[in-house]
Amino acid sequence: MQFTVGKVDFLDVLRKAEGAVPAKSMLQILGNFHISLSGDTLEVTATNLELSVRARLQVQGQGDGAVLIDARTLVQIVASLDPDVDVEVSAVDNQVKLKSGSYVANLPGFDPSEYPQIEQPEDGIRFSLSSSELLFLEEKTAFACSTDVTRIALNGVFAEHQDGRLSMVATDGHRLGLASVENEGADWPAGVIVPPKALRLLLKSVPADTALDVRIDSSHISVDSEKVQVIGRLFDGSYPVYRNVVPTEFGKIATVDVRRLISVTERVGRIANAKTNLVKFEFAEDRLTVSSSNQDDGNESHEDLTGVEYTGDPGFRLGFNAKYLVEILKMCPERISLQMNSPTGACVITPVGEGLDFYFLLMPLRLSEGN
Repeated sequence: MQFTVGKVDFLDVLRKAEGAVPAKSMLQILGNFHISLSGDTLEVTATNLELSVRARLQVQGQGDGAVLIDARTLVQIVASLDPDVDVEVSAVDNQVKLKSGSYVANLPGFDPSEYPQIEQPEDGIRFSLSSSELLFLEEKTAFACSTDVTRIALNGVFAEHQDGRLSMVATDGHRLGLASVENEGADWPAGVIVPPKALRLLLKSVPADTALDVRIDSSHISVDSEKVQVIGRLFDGSYPVYRNVVPTEFGKIATVDVRRLISVTERVGRIANAKTNLVKFEFAEDRLTVSSSNQDDGNESHEDLTGVEYTGDPGFRLGFNAKYLVEILKMCPERISLQMNSPTGACVITPVGEGLDFYFLLMPLRLSEGN
């Protein structure tokens, strides 16, 4: 096996696959790239058994073959090379020689037959979408995935297809994000739980508006573009019936300017308790008062936000985690609607405008008598 490739292109394809190389593993073989050549197509594969990446590149090839190479060593070497000089790689009897200009490295390779078989969907669901659509879905949802290892289903993004729409949702029990796009294809309302890392790896590897081919079976999801394929093992378990916790009727609604609300919340939140990040909202007909206090050091601050459109009981109060709220607000357009019922019930945050197919849910923090 022998091929010649530009340094920049070679490093790019290695970086794409590198995300699936485990930092630590009981199986040392997983610390390697599986590099194969077929004609002029080079394929670099990496896996941690839960997540796999196949990255492809056109090279000047001579002699088909495959070899395993230590991933960390290869990335470090290629990254250090002159970007204007091509890289020549050859492998004979699992011994690898890498040459670039006057630089030469001889590296021990390993038998490619020792590398684990990459599982991927064969039957089941299949549909297409663009990387821009997938990015929209991922950005509005994956932030809310739980990290609680005892609730593994909540560690993933729930995806389902109903009535010509592909939807994704994620929640950790305190916040929720849901987004959907129009998508042709057969319905699968039962849904699947997708590992968020698989989505992030793919989106880092493809440009905007790249056509993606998605395949899903009972255990795996594969998202394939012309140059990169990401395969992830689906999370087991049943996802909560999230629609049951999203109110559909509201007694209190406030429409506010997003950028101004971010500024006020961040300023007032700077002195909030470091553990709770609690900021308090109090609504009036055309005004929102945001306040915060820290009993540990006696600090207190408040600021009025005018120009708020509010319908509901004047003096209505509730509390939020300022960091959670600002994170959500930064994903919203110019104006949003805060839809509420009680100081302890879910607050639904929706964008104001047309064609904005997403919303967020944020659970308030309970206010004590002293608050």
